[in-house]
Amino acid sequence: MTKTISDPSLTDRYVNEVLKHVPEANRASVEQQLRTQLAHTDNERQTLNELGEPAVLAVRFGGRPRHLIGPAHFDEYLRLLRVLLVTVLPVVGTVMLLVQGLSGGDVLDVLTGTVSVLLQVGFQLVFWVTVAFAVIDRVDPAAASDWSVDDLPEPAQRHIGLADTVIGVSALALLIWTILWQRDHWLITAADGSLVPALNPDLWSWWLPVLLVILVASIALEVVKYLAGRWTFTLAAVNTVLNFGFAGVVLWLAGEDMLLNPAVSAVLPEGVPFLLDSLPWILAVIALFDTAQGWWRAARGRYGS
Repeated sequence: MTKTISDPSLTDRYVNEVLKHVPEANRASVEQQLRTQLAHTDNERQTLNELGEPAVLAVRFGGRPRHLIGPAHFDEYLRLLRVLLVTVLPVVGTVMLLVQGLSGGDVLDVLTGTVSVLLQVGFQLVFWVTVAFAVIDRVDPAAASDWSVDDLPEPAQRHIGLADTVIGVSALALLIWTILWQRDHWLITAADGSLVPALNPDLWSWWLPVLLVILVASIALEVVKYLAGRWTFTLAAVNTVLNFGFAGVVLWLAGEDMLLNPAVSAVLPEGVPFLLDSLPWILAVIALFDTAQGWWRAARGRYGS
């Protein structure tokens, strides 16, 4: 008898979904069992429908039971929670650093206050989303029985992980905070004995706000990249504009001797000016590398590695 296969990728997609919910140590065995069972069926679609929703089936193979939120809704719950945490927390953290940095608070107070607010916001997000899905799961307990192979997601590869996004957002937020913090706390003794900020205070009238806007936009780009899961040519183009915008402004200010406070430049020890002059060029090399990497990953995603 001829095997009826309406979609050659159905088995692969189904097995992949089951394995997502099975402990890594059991995946090879589970995959073998499933593929052996499906290889001897005459109707792939009917057999998959009879096996049922992958997350529910995975529990039989050692997958972790979900008691508060059942398998029918658990994956959707996790996806929404990840999106909210990755989107909301960086924005809240950036705003807190901006507000507290501009207020001239002590460095420890700024960090403690920001972390405290992030913990509170994160807790509230997790709590209320969990409550909402627990209620939905009990109001609609039969959702899993309505599953069919048509609900299988299309296979997709994620090239941008949560860890990469968190690191990128954290680094950018730290740079924003440093620019704000140095104005009132990174003070250097000038020739006349007064304490002055390291960066030229005249830059606050225009250039430093421009750099801060670019950094905030870069944080937004990190979040968008994570939600997209991969680099695209559009994202690479935006990344290029932001990188060259930031590095270009810093290089121009350094070239015009406008970056450092003039009162600081006059009292720098021998050799330090050379090191400081090298920093903008190091920043430019980093921006160039990051830009090239973005275009390379976008091309690899479009045309294959």
